[in-house]
Amino acid sequence: MNAPLRFGKSQVRVEDQRFLTGQGRYIDDVDMPGQAHAALLRSPYAHARVTRLDVAAARAAPGVLLVVTGAEWLAAGYGAIPCRSPVRKFRDGSAFKEPARHCLATDTVRQVGEPVALVVAETAEGARRAVQLIEIEFDPLPAVTDPVAALRPDAPQLWPVAPGNLCVDFELGNRAEVDAALAGAKHVVRLRVVNNRLTAVAMEPRGVLGAYDKAADLYTLWDSSQNIHSNRDIIAEAILKVPAAKLRHVAPDIGGGFGVKNSVYPEQALVLHAAKAIGRPVKWIADRSESFLTDAHGRDQVSDIALALDADGRFTALSVDTVGNLGAWCGTMGPFTPTGGSARTQGGPYALAAMVYTAKAAFTNTSQTDPYRGAGRPEATFHIERIVEYAARKLGFDPIELRRRNLIPAASMPWKTPMGLVIDSGDFPRVFEQTLELADYQGFAARKATARKA
Repeated sequence: MNAPLRFGKSQVRVEDQRFLTGQGRYIDDVDMPGQAHAALLRSPYAHARVTRLDVAAARAAPGVLLVVTGAEWLAAGYGAIPCRSPVRKFRDGSAFKEPARHCLATDTVRQVGEPVALVVAETAEGARRAVQLIEIEFDPLPAVTDPVAALRPDAPQLWPVAPGNLCVDFELGNRAEVDAALAGAKHVVRLRVVNNRLTAVAMEPRGVLGAYDKAADLYTLWDSSQNIHSNRDIIAEAILKVPAAKLRHVAPDIGGGFGVKNSVYPEQALVLHAAKAIGRPVKWIADRSESFLTDAHGRDQVSDIALALDADGRFTALSVDTVGNLGAWCGTMGPFTPTGGSARTQGGPYALAAMVYTAKAAFTNTSQTDPYRGAGRPEATFHIERIVEYAARKLGFDPIELRRRNLIPAASMPWKTPMGLVIDSGDFPRVFEQTLELADYQGFAARKATARKA
């Protein structure tokens, strides 16, 4: 019997041998007899109407087995990719705005890289060459990429279903207490911060291999995915319109994910459709450019922060007002990150009795944002630590002492924050002092002087 895991004791890893000796099995290592290969025609425009699409030359190209357009995809009766965000209502109780996202665009494209047509051929190179034979014309439309600009009255509109490009308007906390504290505070400091957009750039790009067993009426999807069960249900039931039991979803080794491989993407359902249509397995592997364009991105929030302090530097209230960029779609969980995801850990380890967090999630002509590396919690940490550091410098407090003075005491645990989060245990002051010691904070000035001499 293996010894039980113990906190504070190094654990021996057992999975590294095969990875370090080249024995891992990633999605592009998985092959099936007779498999074909898929490539996608993608939009070069952030926002445009598709005025002409002619795939005849691609269909006639050597080795091409299948070409699928957006109109044909819709005619087949497939569903849109649904959003599963738990935040689904405006602060007034009305429903959030969820545009239909289909696996292939039809009349309008809303981001660079949006798939417009699928080509399946005997080889990956043959599929890519056939994509180049598709004749397509666009009528470019005004585009908006900044979330704050997207909410302005004169901004280009992405979706009729979402007036003003607004997906959801969210609020959490005790606003009356915050307003009173801000009004009566000795000091109020305000700061706008930007959590910049980013993406994972996993070592292994996304990829899928789909197969269909006609006799058993069973799909199988090999997928570089972090999210097997929930995504199986979405792909099967919401998109393909078949029972979840009809789809076997398999994840081999995954060469990096960080949340980006949690999402549902068009390629997953597209290869399954293609496999059924041609009676052969179909494989698609993203190249690095496709990953940059179409992998879910993270962060992309603009936040206005206000911190109230008394004369001694005690924090009395925190207000954060955020605009989050969803990209052109809701994503699998996109609206949650700038709303509930960022709200829950506002205030961090500090003893704040009054907090309010508001957020507006905006549609823009960019790649979708979805949960990435903490899904709102790193953004919340950035909010509080930036405003605390700014307050210390602006008001003349020592930044270490200001933090020390406001940490939640261990004796106050469990602590319930105005965000509804219960911190059930912990000793923040002790950890803070240990961190200062381990970092040799007192020696920083000397290290800085040495570095300057060098």
